Formats: sequence, structure tokens, C-alpha cells
Amino acid sequence: ALEGTLSSAAGVPAPDYYIVAFPADRTLWHAQSPRVQVTRPQGDGRYRLEGLPAGAYRLAALTDVESDEWRS
Repeated sequence: ALEGTLSSAAGVPAPDYYIVAFPADRTLWHAQSPRVQVTRPQGDGRYRLEGLPAGAYRLAALTDVESDEWRS
């Protein structure tokens, strides 16, 4: 699992974002990859992604994500 807390620069929880996890290794980027997941933080900014295979990941915090856009 990968978990953390998303907050603004002022230290306030930021639940209005999407968290996208994707592998640091670009060769693992493909549409059906189990290594790409998206979630929304809870009201207190906490998030948790489960079922990710072991490895190095990068995270992106986005304000808007179209349906399945995060897979591309």
C-alpha cells in the first residue's frame, strides 16, 4: 500500500485533488498497468492506494481528471 496526507502550502488538508500514482520506470507506463492508480483524499487529506506491485512510484496531485484520462 502507498499512503500519505495531501495538504496545501499553508498546511491545510487538500481533499479536492486527485492523487495519481504511477511507476518511476517509464517502461511500465501503459494503459492496463496495475501500477497506475488514482484516488481522492479524505476530508483530512489522507489517502491510501492498495494493491500496487512493489517498486518505485511517483505521485501527481491534480485538480481535475477526465474519465480514464489518468491511464494515458
